[in-house]
Amino acid sequence: MPTDIRRLPPGFARADSGLVVPEQVLLQAKAAARAEEPDEMPELRPAYTSPAVRSRAWVQEMLGLARQQKPPRGPTVELFNMDDLERCLRRTAEMSDREQKERDQRMLEAAIRGGRWRLVGFAQRTLSAVLALQEEMPHLASVIGQVANRIRLARAARRPARLPPMLLVGPPGVGKSHFAEQLATALGVSVHRLAMDAVQTTSALAGSDSHWYNSRTGLVFEALIHSGTANPIILLDEVDKVRENSSYHPLSPLHTLLEPLTARRFADRCIELPLDASHIVWVATANEESALDAPLRSRFAIHRIGAPDAEQGLRVARAIVAQALRELRLRIAVDGAALGRMAGLAPRAQRQAIEEAFGAALARGERVVREDDIPRPPVARSMGFLAQRGSAP
Repeated sequence: MPTDIRRLPPGFARADSGLVVPEQVLLQAKAAARAEEPDEMPELRPAYTSPAVRSRAWVQEMLGLARQQKPPRGPTVELFNMDDLERCLRRTAEMSDREQKERDQRMLEAAIRGGRWRLVGFAQRTLSAVLALQEEMPHLASVIGQVANRIRLARAARRPARLPPMLLVGPPGVGKSHFAEQLATALGVSVHRLAMDAVQTTSALAGSDSHWYNSRTGLVFEALIHSGTANPIILLDEVDKVRENSSYHPLSPLHTLLEPLTARRFADRCIELPLDASHIVWVATANEESALDAPLRSRFAIHRIGAPDAEQGLRVARAIVAQALRELRLRIAVDGAALGRMAGLAPRAQRQAIEEAFGAALARGERVVREDDIPRPPVARSMGFLAQRGSAP
């Protein structure tokens, strides 16, 4: 085979080794070699980033995200400020306990992503919605009237409404807890219920100390961070049944939380980021107010709620029937005699009775609730003999 490239046969070429090979084979080999080479010199990066560097980067990322946030349109409050946030972020970044650090990072990220500015106040329809509750719950007219007056005052002053802490005292079943839920709907805010008879320490409201391995935030932090507004309702159900603990009385955080001045910088013990809790709407229920100490009672506007009278009971019954029909999406009539018997029941018992009555009517194949479908009101013992409630002995 000739060695001079100019005299190579057509279709052949000389490789770097000097061998003469088919030109197509040589081209394929060079293409394969180029494919294995990097296009350019890779960027030089450290093979390992230290935890301290990663922590500093996380702090700056979170601070940048918080600084970019703008207040939404409408009445707002700054739930937490930048100085407090930066201190809390840096303290978390320097934690040595990995699990605790990751837990606190998640909570702080949730707080920041939820927004450091929160809406406070109520929609324009709020006042009419609150006043409508008087028709549904006429025996709670005093507390409904107080809420309506505070809303009127806030509008006249052009400032966010701040409702006083309310303590509803009365016998079981008169609708105290139900009122808090209906009020939340009327105000357009969320409601967060805490059954105080099951609470034993302050951690339920104010969180547990961060050094515990199972530490967690309390209801105040959770309600403010996750509700989307600065004025959610917190319902403390049956505060008179709380179990006292000599070291950690479950109600002791309320001495701070019910005072607007001190509540503006409330810090959960688990995360220690001061939050503005001064706009929370507090509703507490109790059968007896004497179980609360005097300083705590003085922080509440106390409303004594009695059972509805005959006329009020009838209005409550109509409202409960209408609500039950809406929720169950049924078309069933309730005759006047059945409503009259319902009026003799406590509001909680009315709701239970009407649902059972709907089932009884459907079982008969009818779309009308009769008087016998409603259980009779309980009889009250008076002066040593039995008397029908509401009737003369």
